[in-house]
Amino acid sequence: MLISYITSHFGDYSDLERCVKSVLKDFHSLSTDLYRLEHLIYLDGFRDLSENYSFLAQYSHLRVYESSHSKGKSHGVNYLLSKASGAAVATFAFIGIS
Repeated sequence: MLISYITSHFGDYSDLERCVKSVLKDFHSLSTDLYRLEHLIYLDGFRDLSENYSFLAQYSHLRVYESSHSKGKSHGVNYLLSKASGAAVATFAFIGIS
């Protein structure tokens, strides 16, 4: 069974890799023989996929969508729900702490 995690992300992109790793940690606590993972990330107000974000390419389970203009968290979540393929969908809310 495919499980879709969705994350609408805005703001401090330095936390993004930590978010991806946290989802993987949650997923691996399940029996991975029974489940497959897709993690959809909506980068809201994102302007530049620079070297700082090259780490995203190393994760084959990621599908990244981006908007150059901020459209709000609810738009990002709804957009990702329309793209999710999983039989089960989990919303991952990641809050960076300074």
